[in-house]
This record gives sequence, C-alpha cells and structure tokens, in this order.
Amino acid sequence: MYKNLIFLIFLFIFCYFASAQNGIVVEQEFVKKGCNSTCIYREERITSKTISNFPKNCFTLCGYLVINNLTDLSEKQLLALFENAKVLIGGLTIFDTNYTTGSFLAGLEAIDCMYDSGVEWVSNMKMTELGLTNLKNVTCNDFTISDNSKMTKLNMPKFENYQGTKNLVISRLASNFCMSGDEIKGFSTTTTVPATVEITGKLCDFVKSDKTCTKDISDGCTDFYGDLTIGPNFADLEKLKSLETIIGTLFLNGTTFVDLSIFENLHYVIQIDQKKSALKVEGNKMLSSTLFPSLKRIFSTAALESVIFKNNNENLKSDPMTCYTIRNSIMPSSLWVPDFDGNSCGE
Repeated sequence: MYKNLIFLIFLFIFCYFASAQNGIVVEQEFVKKGCNSTCIYREERITSKTISNFPKNCFTLCGYLVINNLTDLSEKQLLALFENAKVLIGGLTIFDTNYTTGSFLAGLEAIDCMYDSGVEWVSNMKMTELGLTNLKNVTCNDFTISDNSKMTKLNMPKFENYQGTKNLVISRLASNFCMSGDEIKGFSTTTTVPATVEITGKLCDFVKSDKTCTKDISDGCTDFYGDLTIGPNFADLEKLKSLETIIGTLFLNGTTFVDLSIFENLHYVIQIDQKKSALKVEGNKMLSSTLFPSLKRIFSTAALESVIFKNNNENLKSDPMTCYTIRNSIMPSSLWVPDFDGNSCGE
C-alpha cells in the first residue's frame, strides 16, 4: 500500500513537470513564430470560465483555439472577444456548436497553423455559413469543413490562397451548398498538393463583369464560369487568348487545332462537379501537341475520368512525356489520370 502511494506521488510529480515542460516548449515555438507572450492563449477551450485569460487586444493571436459544445458564450460575446484579432497562429477547431454563423471570426485576415494542427469546422448543425469575410490566406496542413448540414455557403469574399499538404475537405454540407468563383480558385490554385482532397458542391451564381464571362466569351474575359465547348465552328478563337481560368469543363471536340498555343494565358482549369471531367479532348485529328503554354493546375473532384483524351492524332499515344506533363499538373493526382484512349501514362 505504502509503495503504491509513493509510486502514485512520483507519477503525479513526473506528469506535472512533463506537462509544464511541454507548455514551455510550445510557448517558445509560438515566440519563434513572432507571437508576443502576452498574446498566447493557453487554455484548452474557450468558455466563460477561461475568457478572463483571453488576450483580447492582440492583432496577432496565438494558440490552439477550441470552440465546442462546452463553450457557453453567445455569438455576440465571441465577436467582442475576437474583435481585434487579424492573424491567428496555432490552430482552430469549431466543433458540435449551435452557432448559426462563424462571423464572430470575421476580423481574421490570415490563419497560420503550427505542427499538425489545422482548421476544423465540423458537426455544427445550425451553422449556415463560415462568414469569414476578411480572410485572405490559410496555411494549414489540414483544412476541414464537414458535416454541417445547414451550411449553404462559405461567405469568404476576400479569400485568395490556401497552402497545405495533408487534407483539404469541404464536404457533407447542405444539398444546395455552393462556393464562389474566388473561393474555388483560392483553394484549388494552391502551389502545394494536399494528399487528400474532397470538395463537393457547386458554383454559386455570380455577378458578370468585364473580366468574367459565361456561355459566350467576351473581349478581355479572363475567368470563364461554366462548361466551355470548342468545336470546328467555334467563332471566337482570338478571345481564347485572354482566358486565365476556366471553372467548369474545357471540351475540345473535333477542332482543327495542331497545338494548344491559342490558350497562351490559361493557368487553371477547375471542375468541382464530381460527375464531370475537367478536361476533355476528343476527335482532334490534327492535334500533334497537347501542352498548354502557361498551364499551372488542372483541378478535378471526379474520381477517375477527370482528364480524357480520345480519338485524337495517333502520334499523341507515342509521346509519353505529354501524358506525364499533364499528370503533374492535375490535383489531386492519380496513377489512372489522364486517360489516353483508355490507357494511363506508361501503358
């Protein structure tokens, strides 16, 4: 009995000092990232009992923030708590809450995660939007928005750039969930390639401008929303030169193109409809090169047939570098993509 008591005392002391040491190490890492020690939130979650320790006047807020079913604060109280924060360094978890919006974090302009932490908005059954109206940049290996059954939109109008290497998940939301063109571009034009990508939804309605177009390509249009089919009688070839982004399917069908130099400024082809290919090239018998001069990324949520080449110039089949070059531009990557007349690269 006495020995067991001594063991438990030593175990408690060891755990206490180990925990304290770990806290010191974590705090040092925050300081290395540029955090002021007075702006580090050290509590496990945010509740009415812990907000007295919350750094309310910090431009850069640091910590692993957890807001969940134990958070007994109103949206108005949370808004006041975060009103001065513009940058979050650490991590963010919003889980199993009854909040209708995440706009209490609307002041955030950037989120920079540490270690394997990420951004998670999961199982918030009453939440209709994130409402991060000033957020521009997210650098987190894991970014998950899922199982929020009433969420119809993100509402992140200023979002520009996502960087991460592990999981990018925006899925299992309301049946009418949609994303804006800028939001879609922000997530899919990343220079890093997440190991897992799962995005479901559709393109929201958008306001047409001088730089955006749909159905018909206008002069100076850079962003085309919708499926763009180019056949042998396509009349606006010169207008293709200004295109930079296509959010939809690009279908080249029976053209007389010998190469794709007409797409001299095309950087991105993005398709978030899981039932559609991002790029289809079929029946172009004179096409001897399928390399886009400026292409950076083909993004598709289709499981297999995201990029298809069929019944084109026979010489394309004998040039494996063409296939591999296109594969390197596709996100998420797959050994079965692209498809050249039923074969993948190297077959």
